[in-house]
Formats: sequence, structure tokens, C-alpha cells
Amino acid sequence: MKRHWLLLLFPVALIGVLLAVKYFAGSRSTKETPPAESGVVLNKMEVAPNVPKHEIPKGDPATQKHLAPEIVEKISTTLEGYIKEHPNAADVADAYYNLGNLYYEAGQYEKAIVPLRKAVAQRPYDSDAHYTLGNAYDKLKRYSEAAKEFELMTKIEPKNDTIFYNLGNAYSNLKDDQKAGAQ
Repeated sequence: MKRHWLLLLFPVALIGVLLAVKYFAGSRSTKETPPAESGVVLNKMEVAPNVPKHEIPKGDPATQKHLAPEIVEKISTTLEGYIKEHPNAADVADAYYNLGNLYYEAGQYEKAIVPLRKAVAQRPYDSDAHYTLGNAYDKLKRYSEAAKEFELMTKIEPKNDTIFYNLGNAYSNLKDDQKAGAQ
């Protein structure tokens, strides 16, 4: 959510670069490069024979890609070391969140809960930490705890439809159709 705003700048920067390339490529004189060489020619590409031609369904947990274990180990060791060395640092809540999010992205949902709880304890209005914690509970099928996190999120971000969707799913998994339908 709020930590991913930089990802929104990438398409804007890419468009800017492409426009600059188009502008400067168009401003060349014909003496510098002949017209036949000014464009890029791509050869026809074919799908490799060993690549499956069907689309992998997104909902299948077996198809979800997680971070490599060696990467998770290196980053988690660094974050844990920082937390131990700087327990009173102003950004320790961010370190807890990043550690919990790392474990979540690696598929280690049980390990993600403790650092995410610590991040929420230090910053009760951190919507990213609540959201990731709720999703971790959901992945572990701890739906009542997931519903509590998403309920808190509705107060922090009352206009975020994704939170209401996740809250409705948590209630649906709890077989509380009345609350699920209200979301």
C-alpha cells in the first residue's frame, strides 16, 4: 500500500524515457543514418517447444512463487541483527514490518506473525502491517484473527475496498454469512 508508491513511478519514468527516445530519434537528420537503419527490426519469435502453452491458474497455491530460501535467510538475518542492535530506533517498527513481510512473501506465514504483531504494537495505525498480518492469519486458516485485523483496517482505511473484500472472505470462511454479506 503506502510503501509501494515507488512502483507507481516506474511506468511514468518508462513513458518519459520512451518519449525522449522517440523525440531524439525523430530529430536526427537523414544524413546521419539512412531511413532503413533508423528503426529496430525484431525477428519473429516463437514459443520454445518445452514451454507450456496453457495459462497457469492464479488461485492454485502450488503455483505461487516464493522468495528463494537463501535470500530470505540473508535478509532476515540482517533485519534481526538491526532490531537487536537498535531496539529503540525510530524505524524499528519498519524493521519489524519488513521482517514480517519478508516471511509472508516467502510463504512462512507462521514466522511472519510475531514481527507483524510487534510492528502493529509499535504503530497501531500502520495499515500495511495490519493488512499483511490479516493475510497471514488467512493463509493459516485462522479466520477469526484475520477478521479482527480486517475489522481494524476498516477504521484505518474506510474507503479501501480490498479490505472489505478480505473481511467478507474471512467471515465467509467462518460460516458467518450474515456478516460476510454485509461487507
